Amino acid sequence: MATNTQPQSIIVQTAGKRSVVDYVFGIAIIGGGLYFGNKIFNKYKSGKEAGKLDTPEAQAASKIYAAKNWYGDNEQVAFDAAREIASKKIAWKDVSVSFKNLYNTNIDDYLNFLSPEEKVQFFNILNLTQDDETKFTGKPPAKSSLQYDVINNYCYAVTTKGANIRKSPEIIGDGGITSMVGKSNIIAVAPIDKPLGLMTGVYKLSKDGKTGFIEFYGQVWDNKGMQLKKVWVAASNIKVIQFPKKTLEAQAKAYLRSAAFLRINSIAYNWANS
Repeated sequence: MATNTQPQSIIVQTAGKRSVVDYVFGIAIIGGGLYFGNKIFNKYKSGKEAGKLDTPEAQAASKIYAAKNWYGDNEQVAFDAAREIASKKIAWKDVSVSFKNLYNTNIDDYLNFLSPEEKVQFFNILNLTQDDETKFTGKPPAKSSLQYDVINNYCYAVTTKGANIRKSPEIIGDGGITSMVGKSNIIAVAPIDKPLGLMTGVYKLSKDGKTGFIEFYGQVWDNKGMQLKKVWVAASNIKVIQFPKKTLEAQAKAYLRSAAFLRINSIAYNWANS
């Protein structure tokens, strides 16, 4: 009697041959291991540094980090940290090192969440609150990082409070009745919300390192008309109105025509200390 033979499935395992899926899966495992291994290492470093949060520099670094959040940034938290750094005479280099150890990123890059004017204000606070500059070792970032982008934007300075306009980036004289000719570099006083002029993009600290100034083109008037002169105002006293040159040139020209820029008397300009 004939026997019915049913076909059977035969599985052959070939050693030494792997599919593309096997390689991808293997690479994923290796990549994941490296990624999570790096995260674990960074977490270890952060934890180790967190144990030192009783040090002033680590506390300041932690407060600066807390100023930036996915749900909204709080520049006032950063400003408060700057005041603390200044009041405790903490070296900015030490804060930077602690920040790197805690969060594995560069503090100057992290501070880019602040607008250019806010970043200027942050470093102004570090300098303005010093009572003895020789005890303070913190330094602002390179001047280039504080310059406004006047290549791609029209940038206009507008006061946020009453401000002295100076012929040079120094505090010489108080502008009061006791200021004699040649004893002050104040050439005008601007009220709050006053458009000052087109910014040059230059930022400078005073010689004592306590005040940051921005340079702009001031309108100096005499009986013959107006001349544009490069003059200065404390960066902490202004906000910046910017118009991208590529997209808002028409708006920039309209602002230029409509803004009542500060008029500086030529006599005050010529008599001021430079």
